[in-house]
Amino acid sequence: MLVYQEFWMTGDNNGEQAGSYDWPLDHQVYLKNARDTVMLLRGHASLFWWGGGNELYPTGRSPASDINEGLKQIIAELDGSRPYIQTSSLLQQMKTYNPRDVTAALAVDDGPYGPVAPREFFNRNPVLRYTMYPNRTGLTPFPLSINPEIGEPNWPTYTGLRKFITTDQVPARHSSWIPDEFSFHNFEGFDIDMTVNRPNDTASYDRVSYDPIYDLWGNNRIHLDQETYSWRANLVQYVQHRYLFEGYLQHQWSWYAGVLLWKGQ
Repeated sequence: MLVYQEFWMTGDNNGEQAGSYDWPLDHQVYLKNARDTVMLLRGHASLFWWGGGNELYPTGRSPASDINEGLKQIIAELDGSRPYIQTSSLLQQMKTYNPRDVTAALAVDDGPYGPVAPREFFNRNPVLRYTMYPNRTGLTPFPLSINPEIGEPNWPTYTGLRKFITTDQVPARHSSWIPDEFSFHNFEGFDIDMTVNRPNDTASYDRVSYDPIYDLWGNNRIHLDQETYSWRANLVQYVQHRYLFEGYLQHQWSWYAGVLLWKGQ
């Protein structure tokens, strides 16, 4: 296993999505901690590369220029054998993306985070291949060789579920109704978009939606008890995770250089 080691910044609180571009408040303390971290981890056999942070944007402001340059100098001085990449992903900022600049970001996007038709995982960049960016002209196929975040819904075992859920109810088909307790825990539905000839870059098309928890067993109108729902969900997510990795591994080193599994939704 190879490890991507990030420092302590994310677009969630470093200006782009929330917080401030000036954070952290004490840049020198931050860089001293970074120096200690590089000395601590530089000898680890699994360490592959260093990252400035998660989903940092824009490039010139996040991380702050003095921190970005400081990290580069620290890594060059104390390690020198591994690359430094400024951010995991520029997200939907394809308008400023230069595919020839390999130090700016691992990727321009990430995901998907929901279930997809198993066959989709064997297409190049599943689901993301439908996204059109302002300057994607000529970039066919979509040049995403490392996906820094991809994930699926995760449903616990029935025994585990009962440790923190008190209701006996379960989400309805297509998540048309969700028990309050599951909404509190940010329940993510299992619906799969099965639309044939799906259009690019639009949310306004007639979807053909399939809920495998109900539809796969052919009795999609009946009420499910929680134990049955749980083992069905466990089976569905097993298939999803299996095909996710089989799809990426089938094209490893031709389409892809790596994929990082993100937390389950």
